[in-house]
Amino acid sequence: MTNIVDCKDNRVRGLPSIAELVPRPIGVALTIVVAAYLLLAVMMANVVPTGLTGLQNAPDEAAHVNYVKVLATGHLPTLQDEKTDPLKQSYEWHQPPLYYLLCVPVAKAGVRAMRYVSIVVGLFAIVLTFLLSRIAFPNRPWLALLAAGVEAMLPAHIAISSSVNNDILLEVCFTGVLTVVVIIWQLGATPKRAVLLGICCGAALLTKATALVLLPVLATAAVLALQVGIPKVTVIRTALISAISAVAICGWWYVHNMVQYHELLPLKEFAQSFSGTAMASQVISGQLHIPLPSPGWPGYYMLVTTMTFKSFWAVYGSRELARYGVPAYLPSQVYVIALLVTVCCASGFITQHFRRNELFDPKQLRIVWLFLLVISLVAISFAAFVSHYFQTQGRYLYPALGPLSILMAQGWLQLFGSRREKAAAIGLIAFLGLMAILFFTAVQAASV
Repeated sequence: MTNIVDCKDNRVRGLPSIAELVPRPIGVALTIVVAAYLLLAVMMANVVPTGLTGLQNAPDEAAHVNYVKVLATGHLPTLQDEKTDPLKQSYEWHQPPLYYLLCVPVAKAGVRAMRYVSIVVGLFAIVLTFLLSRIAFPNRPWLALLAAGVEAMLPAHIAISSSVNNDILLEVCFTGVLTVVVIIWQLGATPKRAVLLGICCGAALLTKATALVLLPVLATAAVLALQVGIPKVTVIRTALISAISAVAICGWWYVHNMVQYHELLPLKEFAQSFSGTAMASQVISGQLHIPLPSPGWPGYYMLVTTMTFKSFWAVYGSRELARYGVPAYLPSQVYVIALLVTVCCASGFITQHFRRNELFDPKQLRIVWLFLLVISLVAISFAAFVSHYFQTQGRYLYPALGPLSILMAQGWLQLFGSRREKAAAIGLIAFLGLMAILFFTAVQAASV
């Protein structure tokens, strides 16, 4: 296989050509994967009912749509918009505005037109994951295809990508930040690449508050860059240019918050809006009559883990269930298979760890560390959230789906060996495709 990146020096190099990045067999397979994603996402966007906030496969959509409608009138939503909303479906006012700005041009065309914006953004997430894997691990094109396939065919991710919400744009920003970092490590640092890194980070901070976890990630990336031989002056220059670019993109939002709410993030006002949400303490005390696998916090975390795992793979709802925010799942056998796939990926990744010096060069090893850090910080953020609120939604882990898909693909392919990479990659993508079709069928039946 062609090595598209020479990792042995720190000379600045341009990006590989399309032909180098996407060899013909990979290009054909990737085209099929992208086409399948677009078909399923468009069908999902047209089948799922609109106007609901409690639908698990289009979570809080009506509130996100209201944000776009307010923004289309020429001003940013505030807490006052929620107070004056008779249906109280304007509670996303605290969100940064970037995703909603993308939807404003099609706002008059209705909710489904806004959903198509999400589908296009989701397409960028798939392409960026493929690019990230190709640049990071240039000798493994089937790894990149499988990582993109996991992202494209994951049923619940298709649902999120075909609804109006800012999660999908945040995922693109996270993957974009990592892609630029890896390009700088592998191909060299330039002022343009530093500006691009700052734009990706600033865009993330202008999309959702979860993006704050990128700050320790970028600080760690700077330290690791020194370890792989990038000169200190280059690291400092890149960091300064990136920071200035990021502030230029998103700084005004935090000034707005200070003026409007006297906080960088309107956390006090957000807590008021979220006060009606089920609390972890209420579940543990039995006030909500939700059965736990075992008493107390251990049982609560077991329940949250189980429900989050299922919703990460596939979760949906109906009009009736949406009234109460209750999730619906596919048959339990599907999640048993998903669990087996997860265990296989984890086992292969652990096996890979013991061969890390053989399989990775120093830069690639640190790329894996950076991926693990992103996944860990997103998971810790989610764990802190569910320790207060009863929110068992796997989509909260999706900001890290790009690196997670790559590591899952690494673990899966490790189990089958290099000679069977092609068959193993196509096999897992095919399974996810069948799962996505089953998911769409269930969503369609529930949407009648």
